Amino acid sequence: MEKLELIKYPPKNEILKDFVKYIWIFRSKDEFVVDNILFPSSNIDFILNLSDPITYIMNDKAQTFKGFHFSGIRDSFSIVKHAGMIDVAGVAFHPTGAYPFIKNPLSEYSNKTLELNDVIDGFDSIYDELKNAETDLARVDIIEKKLLDIIDTSLTPKKHLNEFINTLSINRYKVKIDDFCQQIGVNQKTFERDFKKYVGITPKAFIKLTRFHKTLTQMIKNNYENLTSLGYNQGYFDQTHFIKDFKFYMGTTPSKLLKDDSLVKKVFELK
Repeated sequence: MEKLELIKYPPKNEILKDFVKYIWIFRSKDEFVVDNILFPSSNIDFILNLSDPITYIMNDKAQTFKGFHFSGIRDSFSIVKHAGMIDVAGVAFHPTGAYPFIKNPLSEYSNKTLELNDVIDGFDSIYDELKNAETDLARVDIIEKKLLDIIDTSLTPKKHLNEFINTLSINRYKVKIDDFCQQIGVNQKTFERDFKKYVGITPKAFIKLTRFHKTLTQMIKNNYENLTSLGYNQGYFDQTHFIKDFKFYMGTTPSKLLKDDSLVKKVFELK
């Protein structure tokens, strides 16, 4: 199968580095058909579509977007469909990074894909400029400038939210929320309310989702010895727990998923 070239660019602006993981761009040299499984997402992306419409199917409901749109945090897989020349850019945010740009609680957008202009008025004003940019780096500059125009740095997330997220992988996702709140001296209900506002879901749901996402990514990259050891290394109690999570998020078992050629990550050539 021909692969699309997907390139990630870390933000150049120092202000944006605390909020944006990377700006990504992918395009095809020829007409291309995408009909693939899109993983559940543990963060928000802005999708800046400069080519033919993109259709997403989630829970048997189809949505088609001609231009700029964004996906909230998702705890279920979906199907993405696209045919023709592909020319798409995007912004991948850190888990707490999108709120200072969107300025509404991220819980309002979980498991939703929406027109970006309905949430951030005027973001599509850069469409023609992006379309006519001669290089990827020129596109990155245009996107960064727009992000700097709309960011409200007074909405920077509280330090303990990112501290919690950073401790998850270190502790193999075995983090007790009440213990964490006691250690940092924060009321648990306040912490959970802030977390939902900045991330989109509860801390408990985020632990489960990010563990699954990390495990699935390692599977696709063949970065493991066997499924049993992979599950254990990511903090699953046993194989039954591991398989149960996969069925919840993907509707199938890990072994069956690995045989599925429609996984969207298998379409991309990462650079």
